[in-house]
Amino acid sequence: MSKATITLATTKGINSESYNRLFFVLFINNNENPFWRLTKIAAEKAAKDLNINLQVVSLNNNPLRPLRALSTLLSSPRKPDAILFSNMKNTGRSILELLEKHKVHSFIYDNGFPANDKIGLPGSEFLFWQAELLSNNEAASRKLTLELIDTAIRNNQDGLPLSLIALEGSPSSEVNAERLRGMYNALKTNQGNIIIKQVFRTHWDPKHAKNATLSAHRRYPKTSLIWAANDEIAISATNAMIELGRVPGKDVFISGFDRLPKTLQRIEQGEIVNSYGGQYMSAAWGIVYMFDFYNGFNLAHRSMEFPLTDRRTFSPVRYDKEIRQAQFEKIDFKIFSKTLTPTTAPYDFLLPPEEVKTSQ
Repeated sequence: MSKATITLATTKGINSESYNRLFFVLFINNNENPFWRLTKIAAEKAAKDLNINLQVVSLNNNPLRPLRALSTLLSSPRKPDAILFSNMKNTGRSILELLEKHKVHSFIYDNGFPANDKIGLPGSEFLFWQAELLSNNEAASRKLTLELIDTAIRNNQDGLPLSLIALEGSPSSEVNAERLRGMYNALKTNQGNIIIKQVFRTHWDPKHAKNATLSAHRRYPKTSLIWAANDEIAISATNAMIELGRVPGKDVFISGFDRLPKTLQRIEQGEIVNSYGGQYMSAAWGIVYMFDFYNGFNLAHRSMEFPLTDRRTFSPVRYDKEIRQAQFEKIDFKIFSKTLTPTTAPYDFLLPPEEVKTSQ
């Protein structure tokens, strides 16, 4: 462990001010995007509560920027103790190679590696890659797609089959690929009822999503279902349908991902069927996890899964209401730390999806 290693804490409720201050760096893809903005704000609050010096670097979706930014950080007099990043546009291996060379620990969140990369799990090839926290995108997508199909069929007055278009994000994103796989798996169980007309590529851009929706309407005017790879795309498609005179929730049914607070409002209004998410907390949980690592916990390399939940579920995570409403200032992240609130229980943000209770 690096020279910044902190002595293991054994006193319950010990104040994080008593520690030497750790220096973490968080890479986010785009500071202007609502999902990444929530990721940043949540992580900053976690770092503040744990007295960690956190530097946030926005990559602006530029695949050249991660290595450039890292080179600058690693050549500075004070190297970071940990780098938290998402595998944006398949830059993850190069980042891990550079961090391994400089012996700097890392934590991957949100977007991981596809199986055909054969990179393995944390610690298998890269010893300083401590852990990863990914989401159950494929399972959540299958469930969400089935809900979308069921809602459309129940409200269908024109007979089967119904037409669906999909608005994917970026083909270089493993998150996008996982969500598409979940969608296709759901469609297999509804052969004959749902016909997928076309998959439109949006590159996660709401403007592209709007243009794709308008184009799809011209080609397939009777489209009843729109599957969107994230909430921003879903909202853009919803607005486009309204402009065209369609009525989302009545004659066209739309779903999304990320469970952004503003999307929950659209769901309550009936314009969007549902959205699974909450993973904008992954970087904040990574900060808690790596803080504990530097205090003698979590020493084994680990690949972890974050269960995505929808508007109807109660998460086992404390402060669930505040998390859903993005009221991060009300969250005390110290209670999640094994260092500051000693416990033998697993992190509650890692409980498996089957333990998430459904509200009545």
